[in-house]
Amino acid sequence: MNGNPTKRSPIMPDDITQVFGDNQRRIRRQRQVIGDENRRFEILTELITEISPQGNVETIESRNASLISGESVWDISQVAGRCQYSDCGVWLTSRTFRYCHTCGLVMCIKCSRWDEKGQIWLCKKCRNRLRLRRFFRGTGRLLLSPFRKRENYG
Repeated sequence: MNGNPTKRSPIMPDDITQVFGDNQRRIRRQRQVIGDENRRFEILTELITEISPQGNVETIESRNASLISGESVWDISQVAGRCQYSDCGVWLTSRTFRYCHTCGLVMCIKCSRWDEKGQIWLCKKCRNRLRLRRFFRGTGRLLLSPFRKRENYG
């Protein structure tokens, strides 16, 4: 300012073309990436700001969706994790997310097994273990049933 009243230092210039220059278009790209060295999942978001022919400043947001098991994902927060079953590693959403009720392993729909009797999701190992346990328990009951005392209700 230095005592000169004609000089101003505006925060925003009066002419918006001074901000945008000759190009009159600004693009901001944001990439969201999760993963490790083997598998990556990324979503690209673009914000395009431009001046319309009428002189209005317009901002357009463009998001690229990614597909996970047939479900479109727009934001990284929609990703629930990855399948922990050996040699699978599929990305999971809240709809495709399963976990074993016995060992707590996070897995996809393909790697999980539904147990009709217990009405729970199990991994392949725990399901086989449970089926063997039920088989041997039933076989033991069958073999020991003649020696059990039965009460007559009648």
